[in-house]
Amino acid sequence: MTVIDTCILSSLAKIDRLDLLPTVFRDIIMTPSVLNEIEKTGEAKFVKRIKESVYFDEIGGGKFIFVVPLRRKELQYAHKLKTEYGLSIADSECIAVAKMRKMILLSDDKYLGKMAINESVEHVYDFLTFLEACILKGIIQRDELIEIVSLLKKREFSDNDKRELFSYFELKGER
Repeated sequence: MTVIDTCILSSLAKIDRLDLLPTVFRDIIMTPSVLNEIEKTGEAKFVKRIKESVYFDEIGGGKFIFVVPLRRKELQYAHKLKTEYGLSIADSECIAVAKMRKMILLSDDKYLGKMAINESVEHVYDFLTFLEACILKGIIQRDELIEIVSLLKKREFSDNDKRELFSYFELKGER
């Protein structure tokens, strides 16, 4: 299972590529506070796309992100993290759930990732790792990667990140 934060959800929704998530990860969850952060954004198209992918109890109709209720110990731990590290409650909940349920944490927030590692979350993936998984599984091809990177130019992929991602295609003999 994978806990996802607001950053990656928003980025994928803005470029209309939320469909990539369930092709890489089987069970995707978000915390209630992540949903609250998204809802506070307003009625932008990308918010609507995310809401269309969310379910609370029964999956169906293209929904693949479960909003998980937090357990008491997870809430207590999240509040401790919020106080200790100055994280938002959404970020704190993501770390708490990932750690206590032994899940993957998918986040593009470098500080959140660093604090998750600090708190012994075993698997912390960022956007680059996610795209690498898409490439390795054959989910996206070179042209799609070019389009995704172009659409996400606000995310400012470094030249090293781009070289690393495109090197997967060079290994396959594509140019």
